Order: sequence, then C-alpha cells, then structure tokens
Amino acid sequence: MQARKKEMTQEEKNLIKEIGQIRKAKNITQRRLEELSGISQPNIVRFERAVISPSVGTVLRVLRPMGYTLRIVRARN
Repeated sequence: MQARKKEMTQEEKNLIKEIGQIRKAKNITQRRLEELSGISQPNIVRFERAVISPSVGTVLRVLRPMGYTLRIVRARN
C-alpha cells in the first residue's frame, strides 16, 4: 500500500519558501547544504519545491549551518 501524501498548509509552504530564500541569499548551493547538514541534495530539492513536508528535525538540520534555528512564537488571533 502506498502512503497517502498529506496536503501542506500555507504556513508550511511559507516556511519552506523562506528556507530556500535564506539559502539563496547566503549563496549556498543545495549540494553544499547537503554537505553541511547531512540532508541529501535530492531531499533538499523535494522540500524546497514543496513536494514533501520536512520533519522538524530536518528543518533544524538545514537551518543550523546557515546560522538559523526555529523559535516558537504566539500566533496572532
């Protein structure tokens, strides 16, 4: 049985888009990010294209070498 693909929320898509923008602004190639994070370049491509939704652990592993992390903030109502 094939796993069902979960539809991503707009918030997830925005996060993924921002990670890609950070990578590009820092002039880091996907291949270099693979070396720095240990996440394969094909998987970086997949989540930057919003084909897959990365886990929190994956997001942290990608952000750390670029000098970023995640922070929880209260959502505006």
